[in-house]
Amino acid sequence: MRGAQGSAGRVGERVARARRWSGVSQRRLSGLVGLSPTYLGAVERGGFMPGTGPLFALADVLGVSAAWLARGEGEEPTPDVVRAAVAAAEAKAKKSGRAKRHRAAA
Repeated sequence: MRGAQGSAGRVGERVARARRWSGVSQRRLSGLVGLSPTYLGAVERGGFMPGTGPLFALADVLGVSAAWLARGEGEEPTPDVVRAAVAAAEAKAKKSGRAKRHRAAA
């Protein structure tokens, strides 16, 4: 049990570090990833180990590898890479939100 909590803590630290680099709030990142802010907060605090789906979703939006998030393996991403990935995810979310509104109005 102690090892699992330690692993969750390290995952949480990496998630929080990448989110801070991105410049977005927990609430905004959770919306981009499709998680609740409470879930993301628990992950960042190390109180909860994300499952495979949320881990890959976080990695995708943050522009990092799932291996780096989960185990710290591979090259650590740079803040510029993370900021660019999150900006792209925000643009995609904004565009798809507009598309949904247009379809609803049609």
